[in-house]
Amino acid sequence: MTVDELQKMCDKLSYKYKTASLREDLSQEGLLACLEILNKEPDAHPAKLYRAADKAMWDYLNFDSVAVAVPKDKAARAILRGSEVDSNQSYSESGVETLKSAITAKKVEYDDTYMMVDDHAIAYEEKEFARFVSSKVSEVLDGIDLKIIRMRYNQDMTLEEVGSALGLSKQAVSKRETDALEKLKRRLKQFVN
Repeated sequence: MTVDELQKMCDKLSYKYKTASLREDLSQEGLLACLEILNKEPDAHPAKLYRAADKAMWDYLNFDSVAVAVPKDKAARAILRGSEVDSNQSYSESGVETLKSAITAKKVEYDDTYMMVDDHAIAYEEKEFARFVSSKVSEVLDGIDLKIIRMRYNQDMTLEEVGSALGLSKQAVSKRETDALEKLKRRLKQFVN
């Protein structure tokens, strides 16, 4: 069989398990199992490849994709199938019970709609928005006007504090701030329109 034929076989076989979210993973697991056999036995019978792919998919669903590590032995397979564990197994009764509870635990699908918004994510987005606004302000304003806007809005300085830092009166700072904000509003209207 060619790789394309094996892929088609595994794709069809993956529908057997009725898990749409894992269908691609199942198909790839089956294909890998087939390719491993073909590596050792280039003339392997298609039925052997089909059984190997089916087993690999079943193992993936029942062992590899569960939240706990489950041994791939006869006892675990018997528990998964709902049959009794052979008394000749190496597990004690409590070991079998522990294995049963781990294997049969209810699976819960991940639901991202339930996820709470992270404060760090909000802070990051606010910081990124502030950087964007700051870059746009730098495009419109320069010199003292830019310094005044940054001191007033980034550093929360009062008109008096800005005036004393720049050697200007409170009224001069207020006038320059008003003019700078008007420039920014005009530029904002250009972005919106």
